[in-house]
This record gives sequence, structure tokens and C-alpha cells, in this order.
Amino acid sequence: MTLRRLFEFFKMSAVALSVSGIFCPALHAQALLASAPLPDAPLVEAVAPRAITPSYASGEHRFWDKENRVLFIGFDLVHR
Repeated sequence: MTLRRLFEFFKMSAVALSVSGIFCPALHAQALLASAPLPDAPLVEAVAPRAITPSYASGEHRFWDKENRVLFIGFDLVHR
């Protein structure tokens, strides 16, 4: 008995969703208008890529410095 009521609920929900989808103008907002002219030029211009220099002075990034080692060891000790 409950399965039949559940099926009826889903059937009515599908009908309500379909009807609201057909008559809701907000769902059709992304469609192109046939009367609107298409732009001739692109909206975004291409920019040449630039090289980004690293912010640190030396050629090596010091990930395993003293502060990071202490943090990793402390995290490992707490989560055992």
C-alpha cells in the first residue's frame, strides 16, 4: 500500500515539475533570441602569456625548513 502511494507521489511530482518547466520563463532565459544580432567581434581579446618570476631570492624553495619540520612532527605525534 505504501509503495503505491509513493509511486503516485512521484508521478504527481513529475507532472508538476514538467508543467512548471514548460510555463516558467526563467528556464528559457539562456536561449538565444532570434531577433538579436550576433556580435562581429569577440567579447574577450587574447593576451600574450607572460613569464612569472618566483618571489623568493634563492633558486631553491626551502619547504623543509625548521618551522615546517616542527609542524609535521607535531602533527604526526598528535594523530597517532
